[in-house]
Amino acid sequence: MDVRLGDAGRKATPEGISNEEGRSPTPNAHEERSSRNKKRPGLARLAPFAQAWANAQGTRNHAKLAALEYSKEAGDRCRIEDLSPNLGNVVVQRWKHAYHESTVHVKRKELHRFLRDVVAQGAPTAIVATLARAREPEPRTVIATPDELARLQVVAGAWEKCFLAIVAGLGLRRSEACELAPANYDTNTHTITYRTKGGLTNKLPVTDELRAWFEMFGDEIENPNTPLIELVAGHKIGWHGIQTTWERLKKKARVNPQLRLHDLRRTVALRVYDRTKDIREVARLLGHRSPQTTLKYLMHHEPVNLTPLLNELRVLPAPDWKN
Repeated sequence: MDVRLGDAGRKATPEGISNEEGRSPTPNAHEERSSRNKKRPGLARLAPFAQAWANAQGTRNHAKLAALEYSKEAGDRCRIEDLSPNLGNVVVQRWKHAYHESTVHVKRKELHRFLRDVVAQGAPTAIVATLARAREPEPRTVIATPDELARLQVVAGAWEKCFLAIVAGLGLRRSEACELAPANYDTNTHTITYRTKGGLTNKLPVTDELRAWFEMFGDEIENPNTPLIELVAGHKIGWHGIQTTWERLKKKARVNPQLRLHDLRRTVALRVYDRTKDIREVARLLGHRSPQTTLKYLMHHEPVNLTPLLNELRVLPAPDWKN
């Protein structure tokens, strides 16, 4: 069955704008650098460029929000070449007062990526060079116990059970789980193929539970691109609805109140690692571009065994695999 997220279906990214993979589509880096100070029609103001850049980010929601918040701070009439070097620091400082340090770190990283592209359009290089740093937090160690997962299943409704089958069964991110649709499912191989946050195309076998959710609708679906959880629920489900439901389920199931949705992804990673002892297998399951990212999920589990591997990976180039 064809999937909707293949390479051929991707939209072209506007020139000079990094896509959701974090890379500019411009093939000649030298030409890109040499044209930084040239004005480009329609991109003299920051606002339209920021909107186009955000639209190219796919599921990288922190990237979208960072670009648009920076643009809003600059003002609708601000021209790219007139950007103040301190503008980004104002935004980062606001984040530090509003969000957890892990969120600030991610947002700041995405803002830095956006500003590099803005500099390529003629902005002062100082907007990147002077951007305030955000401390990278220690990796989280919270995971869900088998008993907690069982209690969550007991109190969950139909679409909530389906959602848990995706995030707690396969370890998909919340954004990936919210978009997973019948078009991503192959009835012959019982696998899903989907785009990850990092822009990879990942292919995974489904669990028996998730297979049942996919196949309960048969071929009678009017639009196979409708997210699976919305088909089960019978209505649209937004990000706020997901978070509100998650907090309610935790309270009702009496699980660790500090347990986050993303901790279910870490739980899956540890379960697979304990069975395989293979970092690259876990990285492939999670859709990570680099095993170094995967190690952050596992380091607290076996620090004695994994620390030497982390040091070894730091001196190796990151693999660029795709299924």
